[in-house]
Amino acid sequence: TFLRVINLQNNKLHGQIPSELRQLQRLQYLNLSTNFLGGSIPGSLGSIPSLEYLDIRKNGLTGQIPVSLGNSSSLKSLILRQNNLSGEIPPFVSMASSLARIDLWQNSLSGNIPSSLSNLSSLSYLYLAENNLVGDIPESLGHKQSIQGLALAANKLTGTVPPSIYNISSLTFLYIGHNLLHGSLPHGIGDFLPNIQSLIFEDNCFEGPIPASLANATSLKVLDLATNSFSGSIPSLGSLKNLLYLDFSYNYLESNDWNFLSSLGKCVQLTELCLQSNSLGGSLPRSVGNLSTTVYTLWLSMNKISGTIPLEIGNLKILNNLMMHDNIISGSIHSAIGTLRHLTILSLSGNNLSGLIPDSFGNLVQLNELYLQQNN
Repeated sequence: TFLRVINLQNNKLHGQIPSELRQLQRLQYLNLSTNFLGGSIPGSLGSIPSLEYLDIRKNGLTGQIPVSLGNSSSLKSLILRQNNLSGEIPPFVSMASSLARIDLWQNSLSGNIPSSLSNLSSLSYLYLAENNLVGDIPESLGHKQSIQGLALAANKLTGTVPPSIYNISSLTFLYIGHNLLHGSLPHGIGDFLPNIQSLIFEDNCFEGPIPASLANATSLKVLDLATNSFSGSIPSLGSLKNLLYLDFSYNYLESNDWNFLSSLGKCVQLTELCLQSNSLGGSLPRSVGNLSTTVYTLWLSMNKISGTIPLEIGNLKILNNLMMHDNIISGSIHSAIGTLRHLTILSLSGNNLSGLIPDSFGNLVQLNELYLQQNN
């Protein structure tokens, strides 16, 4: 047969993947994703000599990943995410040098991350997130200067991040959140990763300061260091013109003079700023009103913020969520908050606010949740 492409994605196919597919010796592209296929992956798929693209994501496949797929000299993309695959990741031999993308996200794979992945000279995307992988991140992975996307999140990885990982200058996406990793971030991380767009380290055990060099990673869009043990002051990040999402919540960060907030006013695409549960103290500066008008989520709750709510907060016209509960804010609630007509959640509870609830709150027609308890 001369069949080169089979694309049956997004149907209602049941049953198992037929091993007879190995007879299609010229097959280059096989996409069976988003169906209801079950059973194990036939090892014979790895022996199709021309197969370059294999996508069987979003099925109900079980069993182990066939070793033959790690031996294929033709495969360029191996996409098995969102199945029920178990066992260890098979070794990848040097003859599988064409593999550029390995996506095993959201399975039940166990064991260590195989160091044999460093044999793959063309590897650009390695997605192993949401499995049950244990042990350290192999130092040899950092020798793959071709890697652009690395997702190891939501496993049970331990130890420190090898310094070599921070030296992969081609990285645009580094997602290692929800593990048991510890250590500090290198001072020059923003210089070492000049192309990084998403840096997601949330829910680990990292500590130490947030490096000021992150301001040099000017391609950053997502910066998430939440739920760690970072301490010290927040650096100025106003040079990150592409920044969309910033989450430093649940750490031990301090505000000092709040200069970082003024600098964030230069992040003209920012939509979400999450700083809750830190040690931010002092009065919230008027510069909060200089944040981009694209900001729709502002979380400042569970800190040590005092003083009054600045009038300028009314400049953030598309705010959906304003969370400032559990601080020591005093004074009255300014009527400017009542001009934020897109608010759906407003939480000012657990402060020292006094006076009347402004009549302008009657303008908040989209408000679903209002928390003002435990004030004066």
